Amino acid sequence: MKVAIFRTSGVIAPFVIDGYITGFREAGHEVWGIDLTTEGLDFTKLRSFQPDFVLAYGYNGFCKSPNGYALRELGIPLVSLHYDCPYLARNDGLSDEINNFPEYYYEFVWDDSFLELLRNDGTENCDHILLATDPTWFHPIALDSPCIESSVCFVGGVSAHVEQNCVGIELVDKFIDEVIYSKLHNMDVPTFEICKQFFSASEFRAVHQVYTTEPASFWQMIYYKIHGKGSPIMRKYILDSIEGVELHIYGGGNGWDKPNAIFHEKVPYGTELSKAFQQYALNLNISSLQLEKAINNRPFDAYASKAFMLNDYRDDMIRAFPAHWEEITFRNLDEFAEKGEYFLTHVQERRELIADLYDYTLRHHTYRHRADQIVEKLAAINFLNRPQQPKTQTSRSILAIDEDNYADYCKDLNTCPVCGGREFNLKFSFLGHEDYKSTFDQCMDCQAVFLNPCPTDEYLTKFYNEIYYSPQHRQKMGWDPNLDTSNPNSFFLHQRRMDFVEKYVPEELKFPRGKLLDIGCSTGAFLWEASLRYWDVCGIEISDKAAEVAREKYGLAVTTGTLLESSFDDETFDVVTAWDVLEHIANPAPFLTILRRILKQGGLILLNTPNINSADAAYAGEQWRHLDAPLHPVLYDFISIRILLKKYGFQCLEVSSGDEYHGQMKIAARKA
Repeated sequence: MKVAIFRTSGVIAPFVIDGYITGFREAGHEVWGIDLTTEGLDFTKLRSFQPDFVLAYGYNGFCKSPNGYALRELGIPLVSLHYDCPYLARNDGLSDEINNFPEYYYEFVWDDSFLELLRNDGTENCDHILLATDPTWFHPIALDSPCIESSVCFVGGVSAHVEQNCVGIELVDKFIDEVIYSKLHNMDVPTFEICKQFFSASEFRAVHQVYTTEPASFWQMIYYKIHGKGSPIMRKYILDSIEGVELHIYGGGNGWDKPNAIFHEKVPYGTELSKAFQQYALNLNISSLQLEKAINNRPFDAYASKAFMLNDYRDDMIRAFPAHWEEITFRNLDEFAEKGEYFLTHVQERRELIADLYDYTLRHHTYRHRADQIVEKLAAINFLNRPQQPKTQTSRSILAIDEDNYADYCKDLNTCPVCGGREFNLKFSFLGHEDYKSTFDQCMDCQAVFLNPCPTDEYLTKFYNEIYYSPQHRQKMGWDPNLDTSNPNSFFLHQRRMDFVEKYVPEELKFPRGKLLDIGCSTGAFLWEASLRYWDVCGIEISDKAAEVAREKYGLAVTTGTLLESSFDDETFDVVTAWDVLEHIANPAPFLTILRRILKQGGLILLNTPNINSADAAYAGEQWRHLDAPLHPVLYDFISIRILLKKYGFQCLEVSSGDEYHGQMKIAARKA
């Protein structure tokens, strides 16, 4: 069997994937390990390799293509390994893709709680899988000195300072703190079970409503904070209870002054960690709060090293170590103290138990065993023998370009749309959305990058009205296909944008407020935030579908169309905003000319746009997500944006890296 395995970055993910590469090879399969962080993905080579399936950590195998997801289009099944909560990265687009094409996707999940939720959400192909160990890294080693008796070791960072890690919404932050406090005193109760108990409280009805109506927001905004804030609190809570013995902590204490604690530098994963486990009589495993019923890799690695470990209870300890789970787990601090003291004082019993655990781990819990489990499961349901046909477009796109409509849909450029320069170099060439032939040139004078040939206004208008806001396109891009859905995560985004606006407004506009126009306002969420701050607002949106949501949902004055089609009087507005808009404008000259006309003297323009000369863009190259042809016909950097604004009579006040996504610029300018 041929298996292609994607290796990506992460804390534990690279080591897990390396373990699987070893495991599948030991099982006799032909394996191609592809490091996406350094090599990128060559689809031609992948097609030539003809794997029976691709294995990837989490959702790293869902590689976008102009028409959907690349592996499905190549007819290659994808097997995903979830050793983190899958809902922290899952969205409606991914769920729809998986559920609409079950013959192409299989998910192995390490936690029964999340496995049950996925099945309830309609995921057809999913099953349980434990973590494992790689005996080439974790094995008994002849140490220079014997095991230190009467000592406890914990590997992991601990801090004396509890990070606030707040969402910024008082009710939500209270919910997070209440769940964490309850978890400290009910260690053996799964975290999500505690969340559900608090859902029934009347004061947290709104949080329950978020989970019910916007589950992605609950998982990614609330549950993630519970895990991120609560896990270090749990570590310190348990470690604080240890007295009377030496406590060795690998990972630093960050100001924690504990008399019996000895702090060491962080130990790297692999053989050095195996040595650390073997140096101490008792190793302690404290799981993160996102492990509902599952266990992490620590017990497998410790027992493969022939070292003893005491673990906080999770249901999967029964599944993983059926003969000894009760001896090696604790459900509360009293059990922890009792069992810790016993194993520190009963050396022979501890060594006999270690011998059994070592033998059982090597016979049941290596990545070779997990590789066999995956193949057996896929074979049992005939997953790999189904005819896999590439999924491609079967009908001609309404925006397909040919000789008959070429002049209406795109035009060749002889001058740079930013500075008027005539010297270009080819920068990129590939097919964009709807098979738009995307050739990007770079101007040698101002360094702006632009599509040449360039899409016409007619083409872009058709695209936005007939494609961009369609459920199919939004699903393909991984967005919520429902335009009317409210996402609480976006509230904070729009608050930050308004903070940026008000950073530059003059004192006389602090109160009463002035007039604000948002260009490309989409469904109006930012305008709503501005109106809540008492600004007199209106918006322009090219898509009538999105504009209608803004009008009906928020009651906003939003016009369907473009700035060029508007009829605003001269010097109407104090502020004009354009978030993620400028890169969508093929010809910025008339746009900025009109914008200057409708702004009052000294009026502000505030916007953001991708930075084509960012490290993020340079690293990703042709795969950079903001080369979104034909939607982004012109892309700027720190110099070309200044040249453009100065050319049309604006004084730059700020051009800096944005805080919304990598490779972004945010710009503030004043009408000179």
